[in-house]
Amino acid sequence: MNHRKRTEASRVMEHEMARALQPLLDTVRELDGIRGELEQLGGRHAHLEQITRLLRRPIALSHGGRDGKGCLADRQQLTGLLRHITHGAVHMEVRNARTVFIPMYHICRTGASPLISPCPVVEDIYLSPSFPREDDRYFHDGTLGARRAHIRMAPFRSSVQEILGTSETASTVDATLVDLATAFFSACWDEAQWPAIVLSRCIGSPLQELRPSMELLHLAATAEPSVLRQAAHENETVHRFFAQAYPQPWLIQFLDMLPAMKGWELMRISRRAAELYRTLEKEYAQLLRTRVRWGLDSRRPELWQALYANLNRIEFLEDALRHDDHVTSWARLLNTKAAQLARSLLSM
Repeated sequence: MNHRKRTEASRVMEHEMARALQPLLDTVRELDGIRGELEQLGGRHAHLEQITRLLRRPIALSHGGRDGKGCLADRQQLTGLLRHITHGAVHMEVRNARTVFIPMYHICRTGASPLISPCPVVEDIYLSPSFPREDDRYFHDGTLGARRAHIRMAPFRSSVQEILGTSETASTVDATLVDLATAFFSACWDEAQWPAIVLSRCIGSPLQELRPSMELLHLAATAEPSVLRQAAHENETVHRFFAQAYPQPWLIQFLDMLPAMKGWELMRISRRAAELYRTLEKEYAQLLRTRVRWGLDSRRPELWQALYANLNRIEFLEDALRHDDHVTSWARLLNTKAAQLARSLLSM
């Protein structure tokens, strides 16, 4: 099949998927519209009737020879129906709004990957405004007892499309996003890193080197170096991605080192990265034990207590931390140490 025919086939598939999901998307958009009115203007009894009607409205879905009916009120049944009619490609995450406690929705599509499970998210089909997310690097599906974390590559979709060229098909963009998730982000990212990322965003420039250092060291320590070398070798897309879409100069420098290394050197760099990552964790733990001025507590709680108590509402803590000289002083020390550890790995 030539490029023109592949492009046309890809567009037909996108159109069919969009048409199949339209009844669900129309209902969710209408519900989000009512939620927006309630948050801005307050509500009346008529709003409650509208919300109840939308949550119970039958939604008929059909795609690829499979069909069924569901409603927003039965989340588990509807998410199962979505996976069924799309052969496991489309997923839905539901959260309650923090203000009016009305459901909010994230509907997305995953790309097929035989190497990582669960498969990474390659496209956001619908995302409710101000959707409350615990960790914006992952999409979570399933119940609390059996939740699965999908790597979210969807935020990079337009950037990858631009890097590849606007004439490339959606399936090519999907494949590139899956490759990046498989080779790099599955090793760069870890759910346990999230509190440190939230803290670095909160404090700002005094802690700006923590995340890139953490991701570099975790990648070098946990990924197979030969796989990284193969994935990055003479791959302009990878280099442009980490220069433009997800700027990580240290990671680019690390990838450029790998082709000239022998097998024993690759093994040595993995062990060294693991040692450096453990050192970074210890330094980060020192920062978490710093006493902070928070609220009316004259005892000055330790930073980890304030952080974990406000992890999903960090805006309440941001001003206090940024104006706490004791905290920012320790943050700068950690920032310097993080940069030193990264450079130590890159100097091998």
